[in-house]
Amino acid sequence: MLINGGSEHYSDKGTLNTTVHHCWYDKSRTRNPRGGFGKVHIFNCLYNGDGYCIGLHSGCVVRAERNYFLETKSPIRQMYKPNPNDPAHGLCESVDNTFKDCSGAQDDERKSFPVHHYYRTDFALDNATDVWLKSRIVPRSRETYGSSERGRRVSSQKGKPKTQNGIS
Repeated sequence: MLINGGSEHYSDKGTLNTTVHHCWYDKSRTRNPRGGFGKVHIFNCLYNGDGYCIGLHSGCVVRAERNYFLETKSPIRQMYKPNPNDPAHGLCESVDNTFKDCSGAQDDERKSFPVHHYYRTDFALDNATDVWLKSRIVPRSRETYGSSERGRRVSSQKGKPKTQNGIS
């Protein structure tokens, strides 16, 4: 997930404000997401077996909050310039994340933005450890879809979705 128009598009600064939440990045390599020029709030995402997870560059400001990183390489990574005064540098504040068996960069400069100035999150934020537990209700194959909250599972047979009891 690339949140920018390229590292040379300075006119994008402040316009690419994005929220990413409750996503499961399962063994993807990069850009989960990779942000530039905007404010990005990433919360309650599960990362397992990924390359670099959150990529920072080009003046982005990221708040990574209550995510669960499992066996990832470089959970939060500065992409281009280590100097915060360089325009190609991105900032991140890591808040209440869980890192289990991770290696590489965790670039947390404790600088982000006040999310509560834009929207409420108190009703949506899960604890980081719960993100891993709740991922078990997420479908694990291409043939099964559903939600435990609604108490039914839907499976695809020859392109036509059917519920468990066979009624569509």
